[in-house]
Amino acid sequence: MTSELETLPLTRERAEAMLKEGRVKVAVIGLGRIGLPTAAVFARAGAAVTGVDINPQVVETLQEGSCRFADEPGLQELLSDVVKRRKLVATLDLGIAVSSSQFIIICVPTPVDQTKTPDYSAVKKTSHAVGAALREGSIVIIESTVGPGTVESLIRPILEEESGLTAGRDFGLASCPERSDPGNILENLKSVPRVIGAINGQCGEAVAALYEAVLGVSVIGVKDPKTANAVKLTENLFRDVNVALANEFALLFEKLGIDTYEVINACGTKYNFVPHYPGAGVGGPCLPSNSYYLIAEGLKTGNIPYLIRLAREINDRMPDHVVELVSEALNEVGKTVKGARIAVLGVTYMR
Repeated sequence: MTSELETLPLTRERAEAMLKEGRVKVAVIGLGRIGLPTAAVFARAGAAVTGVDINPQVVETLQEGSCRFADEPGLQELLSDVVKRRKLVATLDLGIAVSSSQFIIICVPTPVDQTKTPDYSAVKKTSHAVGAALREGSIVIIESTVGPGTVESLIRPILEEESGLTAGRDFGLASCPERSDPGNILENLKSVPRVIGAINGQCGEAVAALYEAVLGVSVIGVKDPKTANAVKLTENLFRDVNVALANEFALLFEKLGIDTYEVINACGTKYNFVPHYPGAGVGGPCLPSNSYYLIAEGLKTGNIPYLIRLAREINDRMPDHVVELVSEALNEVGKTVKGARIAVLGVTYMR
């Protein structure tokens, strides 16, 4: 059994020494777009990493040292190396992985359902399974995107009930939301500071020391898990809302015969203007859904974030406006959308 003294207190220097000696054991739960690179980077740093997934094909692919994400530069080479050296192994058995690890990193998906409500079913199921295998002295780290307060009100009670342990006394619990852009994750992991909020100072210091030692990035410690989760949502919603404002400008300026890009570029010459540009909506795995995590929390408290909700509605309508523009352009040359051959240049959401 891992004792508390083996994990806490932990400084960056001690974490680096333990990594070098191969004494850090990590379980990464969920080997998706974030979990897989995270597991590989921890393994490269010297940790003994066990990757866990419920999909047998995902586990088999990793066991072969193959990468499912061909658009992540350098990930295939990194996986081949750490799997070959047995620094990273994969399994379907979450219980064994958790019970033999000091740090458990949860990276399972938290999508938004058809009613625009956050779906925490995977997090709940994972928390039950982790709690049942959790050992005293371990630290559970939530990287999955969740609404502020979800770690405290949902995840913590499940872990405590299943394990019979008390968070903050018998095991650590922290949030360290991922902050990476798909297609650039490895670069982001070694360059973007991490935000960590834990249930107490000792746990926060230990998680910060581990991430600093593994990633070599600075760590911003915040008061608690809900604050860390609020940071993740705020930085994404800042962009979502501002893009919605740019789209509003574009819709208006279009009718006035004004080039929106020319306006925004000229505005950008002022020191305190942050340029955001209009487009065919806001895509990707995070921005279109992140609003709803905060809206859901607002509904619980009776403080509905109207601006955030309106911004999402504006951005969701932009693809329809693009269709209208295409239809108008075709009509001008005597053609209709039906039967037309249309080329879309740049089908990715980022570039």
